[in-house]
Amino acid sequence: MPYSYASYIGNGVTKAFAIPFGYLLPRDIYVSVNDVVKNQTSDYLLDTSYVTFSSAPAAGSVVMIVRHTDVTAPMVTWESGSIITESDLNLAFLQQFYLIQELIDGLAVVGNSPEIVVPVSDTAKLIQRMFLFLSNHTTVTYP
Repeated sequence: MPYSYASYIGNGVTKAFAIPFGYLLPRDIYVSVNDVVKNQTSDYLLDTSYVTFSSAPAAGSVVMIVRHTDVTAPMVTWESGSIITESDLNLAFLQQFYLIQELIDGLAVVGNSPEIVVPVSDTAKLIQRMFLFLSNHTTVTYP
């Protein structure tokens, strides 16, 4: 099961499609129908767990819901002497966790906005295998 995207087949009636994964911000969710990226607000509405189209996608159309977590900057920065809060720790962790899930899913975004989502390169696949190997063979001990 993918961690960061969902694919559905439209039936011409259903307007609401579940988002079966977490995300941090609404801008991290991208929706396409038959490889055409849709506009949030004019084509669909987003709530915490559903994408609801203004018109049902046609029967047989492929509906993709993809999470693309921002990698340009950390969502939380730490400064000397600052108070570390549970919410900041969770947010920092989730940003990294979601990015790793997107890598494992093998999706890459072309350009600054995911108008085109393509399989990742062989290099990224090698990194995926490395993560899987390390997760199965690494024990971390603390002094």
